[in-house]
Amino acid sequence: MRGAGRAARGGAQRLLRAERPPRARVPRRRTGRPRGRAAGRPGAARRPRIPGQGRRGRPAGRRSGRGGEARGRGGRPPAAGGARPRGARGPARRGPGRGGARPGRAGREIPGRGSHPAPRRTARRAGPRVARGPGIARRGVRTSGGRRTAPHGRRARARAGLLGTRAPRRMVDLGIGRGPLQARPRARGRPERPQGRDQGTARASVEARGPLMPLVVIFLVALWAACMYFGFLYVFPIVCALTVVGATLTGAAHYHLRAGRVLLPATAGGLSPALPATAGERRDPVFRHYLFGQAGPDWWRIVSFAVPALWGTVRTVVGTLTRWLMSNVQGFFLLPVWLAVVVGTGVALIPLAAAATAVAGAYALVCGAGLLLWAASALLVRGVEGVFMLARRILQTCPHPQCYARFALPEYACPTCGERHRRLVPNRDGAFRHVCRCGTRLPTAIVLGRFRLQSYCPECDRALPHRIGRARIEPLPFVGGPDAGKTTFMVLAVNALNGVVKDARGRAGFVVRGDEVAFSRLRRELRLGKVSKTTTQAPSATMVDITLPGAKPRSGNRILYLFDPSGEGFTGAAQVEAMSYLTHGEAMLIVVDPFALPDVQRSLSDAERKVLKDAGVVLSPEDPSDTFQRVRNELAARADGGRQKRVAVVVTKADLLRRTAIGRDAAELPGWFDGVGLGNMVRELARTAGEVRYLASGLPADTAAIGRLVAWLTGLPVTERPAAANGTALRAVDADGFGSVDGDAPGPVGADRPEAVDADASGDTGGDNTGGGHPADKEELTMTDLRRPWSPGKRSPGVAPLSYRLFRWTLFAASLFLCAATLTLLVIRAWAILSGVTVY
Repeated sequence: MRGAGRAARGGAQRLLRAERPPRARVPRRRTGRPRGRAAGRPGAARRPRIPGQGRRGRPAGRRSGRGGEARGRGGRPPAAGGARPRGARGPARRGPGRGGARPGRAGREIPGRGSHPAPRRTARRAGPRVARGPGIARRGVRTSGGRRTAPHGRRARARAGLLGTRAPRRMVDLGIGRGPLQARPRARGRPERPQGRDQGTARASVEARGPLMPLVVIFLVALWAACMYFGFLYVFPIVCALTVVGATLTGAAHYHLRAGRVLLPATAGGLSPALPATAGERRDPVFRHYLFGQAGPDWWRIVSFAVPALWGTVRTVVGTLTRWLMSNVQGFFLLPVWLAVVVGTGVALIPLAAAATAVAGAYALVCGAGLLLWAASALLVRGVEGVFMLARRILQTCPHPQCYARFALPEYACPTCGERHRRLVPNRDGAFRHVCRCGTRLPTAIVLGRFRLQSYCPECDRALPHRIGRARIEPLPFVGGPDAGKTTFMVLAVNALNGVVKDARGRAGFVVRGDEVAFSRLRRELRLGKVSKTTTQAPSATMVDITLPGAKPRSGNRILYLFDPSGEGFTGAAQVEAMSYLTHGEAMLIVVDPFALPDVQRSLSDAERKVLKDAGVVLSPEDPSDTFQRVRNELAARADGGRQKRVAVVVTKADLLRRTAIGRDAAELPGWFDGVGLGNMVRELARTAGEVRYLASGLPADTAAIGRLVAWLTGLPVTERPAAANGTALRAVDADGFGSVDGDAPGPVGADRPEAVDADASGDTGGDNTGGGHPADKEELTMTDLRRPWSPGKRSPGVAPLSYRLFRWTLFAASLFLCAATLTLLVIRAWAILSGVTVY
């Protein structure tokens, strides 16, 4: 079998040699420059050669046909005696030339390899390589002893030709000599150089194709010209138009997709989070109005998202098409398509600019309309509130001691989180509502319900009455010296005013629970005949909230601040100056103790003094005229010169005064004051006060008269109560005051006081009113909240304010509509231009 295969291969080789035409050999000039892998190693050409081995100690013939014989260039063995191959130019080099023995190299010691003899040139048979199968020709390694030994290892055996050799390429093409055990294939990327006669064959085929090359070039040029002509004439316009449309729609889609992700969500977070302001001296913890706080960040966030995304898409598309269309030979023929895409992308900037202008116009339109609406709403709300406060003469002051501040706007607390809001008015935080950081919507004006929030003094941070701003605050100071009876008269006045309000079908109540408790205690003490003395020089006001149904808006609602300081506070100018609440109101109640007047004290007899002492009356050394003068000096520092609109002068202890010799005509007020040294006070009040009324009050009290006096003093429109059912009549002394109750017969001083107190305590005469007996007088005043507290409503956490959502949705809808309208008009205009139709 082995012999048959050898014969077949030999026959095929002879057949190929017979068919191969003769070719001229081109001799190559040999140089001393190293070639192949040795070219990159310095000194590789000077490396000693070992007989029987090639470079790097490998068996000789590795670069040849694996025949086991040393071969020269071109696969042919060198000539004998160092002769050059056939066809080589020039004489053969002998001696120490290439392939010959060099002098001085025999027996050279090489490190690691021992001593080797000098290489010996042998004559080789010229002719083509013949493929040999396994075992046909074996090659060994010649050692220093001259004995051949077989190489060991698979790779060494393959190099030595023991595992087979590679057949010529033509034989492989014929299917001869190909097997699994072949030599190492040629490295990738290294073209196979034709050997021997193959070079001549290739050159002959090129010479045969020479006359056809101009025709091929002309055909290719004609084909390219045709592609350019038809491409630019038909393909370019269509592709360019499609690119313009696609790029424009892509740009609009990019923008509106990013705008939808920013503007459409209802949450406060997201790509453009809505954050409330941090509370400070000039800012409240609220969300700023959308146009002033969030419109700019939303616009910038949309643009910063859309423009880079659009630019990245353009770069990706153009770069991909460039690689697909222009990276190879087809780029010469697809140039019109590529240029159409590039030009269309550039032309698309025109409709995109128009669309961007439309979007900017939508933003400008919505924001401009929003600003106009905000400005009109803020001005309207502020104007209405200003007119309301002027019409009702709203006054806002602090009732707490060491403060008594007067202010235009209190602080309001959020009913949900308790945060304080110092500027809850129509401003850049909102025209109708401010949105607290917790999401609660708060009204910005009294007419919108701001009075329903809990308010606090901006100076001392203490609570204020509930309806402050809605109802006028009426400070009513009780001015009088020590032991003048101010506290007793205040209890009688509050009780009488409650009866008057009940008659008018109105409502009245204390603002705080502490006032209710204190009033109940004082009323019990009054029934027992002795009211405890006030010791506080700077008191907290007793606040009474009153509303009358069907009354005029200007006078139907009042919050009374009843100030009852101790009489010692009026004995010095410094103490009076500390009572800053005296300068806030337009009404004042002067309590005159008749037994503190020097003229009255000098006129009292010893018996009268003894009776007064038994009744618990203390003769005060403080002259009422001096007290009035100190107060008058404090009021003179005001801008209006201390002018009061309404002043009431009440003479207390009138039941005891009328039983003295000097006080028998005390009912004739104010004429009685001229005889006791208070004429100057009367004349001064007539000059500086708008209206003055006088009343003589004692026990038992005239509740109706006191009620009418206090109602007039505080500006409440009430009607006079009818006469009492027990026949007791009321009469006015004169137009400037009220007299005592008819039927009070003169008698011994203080003879009827214990009985009157007992009758009041028993309740047979209807409470503290001995002359009325009205059922309302039996009812005690209690704490009442006359407002309806603000309800914050339900709100989902993490949701943006309503104004934010409305403006964002409006902006997105307007931009989408105007962008679509603009692009539609551009399409219509372009179609008209292309069609030759004039569109106006």
